[in-house]
Amino acid sequence: MKMKHLPVPFLLLMTSAACAQDMPLHEILKPGETWQPATTDMPKRPAGTYLIDSLKDPSIKKTACAATTLGDSTLLVAYAADRYIWAYQIQEGGVLGPGDRYCRLRVKGDERRKSSTPPDAYKADPSAMTVDGANRTHVATNLGIQVFDPTGRLCGVFTAPPGRVTDLAFDGDRLFARVGDKTYVRQMLPVAAK
Repeated sequence: MKMKHLPVPFLLLMTSAACAQDMPLHEILKPGETWQPATTDMPKRPAGTYLIDSLKDPSIKKTACAATTLGDSTLLVAYAADRYIWAYQIQEGGVLGPGDRYCRLRVKGDERRKSSTPPDAYKADPSAMTVDGANRTHVATNLGIQVFDPTGRLCGVFTAPPGRVTDLAFDGDRLFARVGDKTYVRQMLPVAAK
């Protein structure tokens, strides 16, 4: 069987099976820690991180945020008008291969009360994304920072710093978040990818 014919979610499950975790937030968040103003700058993006402008796929221009998985084999993309994180194979030359839904972002809206819920309540409003050293995806949304394990299961949602988060990055066991011209940091139990 050739790898290029396998669907992206299957590849993600296969590559992350060894580190797949059904990890609740109390095993991700360090007890007693909260967001603090950072005394250092945001960490630089690691080598191999794809910027949306460098990709050769016109549909990616409509994204809100993106990050690569460990090993830079998959690009995770959150579209502004969608409730899903999509996974795309990164092929030679930065060309994106087939993609598929990977994670479903939580939203404020309740399907059972759809007739009385405003349409904006069904938008996750993703604005920043990063991946930690265990291949968990951290996404800033209007509910807070949503964390997904490598299989796409939700670990939980924790509070974000006040305002719209426009960048997320790990440096060691610290998670940095940029809001406007301010940078915040929070001590975490997971560490950055090496």
